[in-house]
Amino acid sequence: MADEQPDLEHGIYRVHHSLGVGKGVLVAESDLIFDENDQPVLVLEWGRKPDGEQYPDVTLKLDPALLTEAPGPPGYFDYSGVLHDPRPRH
Repeated sequence: MADEQPDLEHGIYRVHHSLGVGKGVLVAESDLIFDENDQPVLVLEWGRKPDGEQYPDVTLKLDPALLTEAPGPPGYFDYSGVLHDPRPRH
């Protein structure tokens, strides 16, 4: 999502995480959704269908044991594991 805020009405949250890119590790914040089995999924990129509807295009499954709700406003989470960006580097 472009606004970088949780959209609780549509089940889109935000997650603070570490992301391995190449040989480095970045601290990032991304969208978080839950799949049909209520498992956490990080969304790195959203795609857009011809009718304009957005869908999660590039995703990473998260280990639920490493995901905690962040203190403060609702809709924010912290992920303690290091993820690896599957996208090719340019």
